[in-house]
Amino acid sequence: MRVYYFGCLGDKGHYYFKSGSDRYCDPPEEFPWPGYEGDGGLQPHPGYKQGAAKLHHKDGWTALAWWDMTVDTRPASCSVLFVDAELDLGDMLLALLEHFPSVHKRQGDINIVEDNMKIVAGRPQTRKKDGTC
Repeated sequence: MRVYYFGCLGDKGHYYFKSGSDRYCDPPEEFPWPGYEGDGGLQPHPGYKQGAAKLHHKDGWTALAWWDMTVDTRPASCSVLFVDAELDLGDMLLALLEHFPSVHKRQGDINIVEDNMKIVAGRPQTRKKDGTC
């Protein structure tokens, strides 16, 4: 299973990261989403509510895209997890934990919303008192 993350990893600056690999400036060629659609195009609109997300399926891939101001605090800062499998929200959150644990750790709730920001599905992250999962 190929897993990629787009967003800030450890510092400001949005890049593509492959699980266990370096950062990339451009999206991988195998993505079914063209160009830089992940950089604000897959997230719910209008608005930039922290943790508001959309789940997309296309050509055997899943993208979980959410507004993420946990590192870069500017409005419209975002994150996307791309997986080359058809997964639901719970499985995408597990993939985030497994492949990009530092990103998972800094997130609060990630909720699937409609374009009007109404929550339609979600699962809050469970944390121990010491902040670990």
